[in-house]
Amino acid sequence: MNPDFQPNPIDSYVGDRLRCRREVLNITQQQLATAINVSFQQVQKYERGLNRMSASRLYMAACALRVPVGYFFEDMDPGVYRGQVIPAKDPMHRTENMVLVRDIDRLPTAQADAVRNLISTMAGGRA
Repeated sequence: MNPDFQPNPIDSYVGDRLRCRREVLNITQQQLATAINVSFQQVQKYERGLNRMSASRLYMAACALRVPVGYFFEDMDPGVYRGQVIPAKDPMHRTENMVLVRDIDRLPTAQADAVRNLISTMAGGRA
């Protein structure tokens, strides 16, 4: 690989979102690869933004990860496509936040709602 190669910022952003969602769901790269019919090495390249996902592969990934296709572009600064802005890291890229979401998702609905309300209240939001 060319040492000067820089992944496209959009591909990097999409790859970050792919990895984040995969980890939240506790899915391995191999499991995702099987679901979208590629090798796990290809999933690694997608997650690092080294390879661009086709529209059909992006759709397959969205289905496998149970998100709308638009999830992969949420909160991306519009200037990214012109190379003007490096995408900001979303709070879900922090491992502890992903683990919290995964753990809350495992709770019964009433308990999960209570935890979300508690966190919202503590953060100064609405309950």
